Amino acid sequence: MNDQNLETTVISRRTLVKGEVHFTGPAVIGGRIEGNVVAPESLQITAEGSLEGDLQGTVVDIQGKVKGNIVATQACWLRPTARVAAELRATTLAIEEGACFVGPVCVGGTRATIEDAIDNDAEEVRTAGNFHRMEALGEGDAGEPKVQVFSNNVQRVAVGSH
Repeated sequence: MNDQNLETTVISRRTLVKGEVHFTGPAVIGGRIEGNVVAPESLQITAEGSLEGDLQGTVVDIQGKVKGNIVATQACWLRPTARVAAELRATTLAIEEGACFVGPVCVGGTRATIEDAIDNDAEEVRTAGNFHRMEALGEGDAGEPKVQVFSNNVQRVAVGSH
């Protein structure tokens, strides 16, 4: 099989997978995975899909639920139906209005600096390459978390009430 003609792997919405999953081509998660996922190609988690575990991918498009750590060496999109509780590292990040994200995020750098940061401890991750960090600072006036952003690589950030 030619690598350029890889078929998309689909985990359908009525499927539960427990354990570590390594995709070899593009993938769509419409069901539920409990375990770590490695996706060297594009990975989409549909609005019905969920992942409880760490995710390491190249291009990650999240519409469903993720609880774990996310590393996207190229790009990550959090769509309006996304519900994510994770530490997220990505070269570029887009958070669309309506998406719910809770956790620290490192945005920027290159694929190499992200991969280097993965190999280093948490203290070094904060300053690897041109990573920038967004941190929750406690609760704001309406009980919503206050967030401090140190990045010019976030394409769009919207805070919704969820």
